[in-house]
Amino acid sequence: MKSGTFGSFIRILRTQKKITRQEICDKTSLSTTMIQRIEEGKANPHPDILRELAKILETDYHELLEACGYLDNTTASSNGKSRKEGQSVPLIAWSALPGIRPLDKKAVDILAQEKVSSTLDLQNLFALRVYENQWAEAYIKGDILIIQKNRTHYHGDTVVVLNPKKEGSPKPNSPATLKKLRLMDKKWFLFSISKLEFPDCEPLTKENKALILGTVVESRRFGENIDK
Repeated sequence: MKSGTFGSFIRILRTQKKITRQEICDKTSLSTTMIQRIEEGKANPHPDILRELAKILETDYHELLEACGYLDNTTASSNGKSRKEGQSVPLIAWSALPGIRPLDKKAVDILAQEKVSSTLDLQNLFALRVYENQWAEAYIKGDILIIQKNRTHYHGDTVVVLNPKKEGSPKPNSPATLKKLRLMDKKWFLFSISKLEFPDCEPLTKENKALILGTVVESRRFGENIDK
């Protein structure tokens, strides 16, 4: 389904449910501007956003994934129809992230600790396991994050960012962290999603943009099947 057609589908579904854009904004991580862009076919929401939309619009998450182009019509769904299994995604350690720039497939496969499954019909994927609760408002220890490299960024994306080693500063506790991308007054900013990190907001520059390894396109709660 083309993005414009998908946007119309979301708009029709929203109006049928008599839900306003502001109500979606209040109950999700989306801004009213981004909701409008989605409905106008100017932005493709990533799977975590589709999960939020499915909940508030009371519709099937996998149907939204398929409608948005993340799944083809032969991929497994929740309605019991026969579909193919999807792909295996390499799970790598956070400590390995600085050593695999650029993130080519061969390097990722060599450093993979194990494989996790994903039904997303996307390329350039790798996975990370959340190792502590520093991002507890969004993710908890044990969660599996599916990351896509080289993805076009959108407002509200959660991205994996390398922590730079600054001269005269102590070594970061982790080689990488998670941040939120937000577009404000036509300028991009990186927001921390951890109360332990400072600064909690910084403009997106050429230097820190180069440190972005990928975008979180799917997450799995510890003990939850990723296909749900």
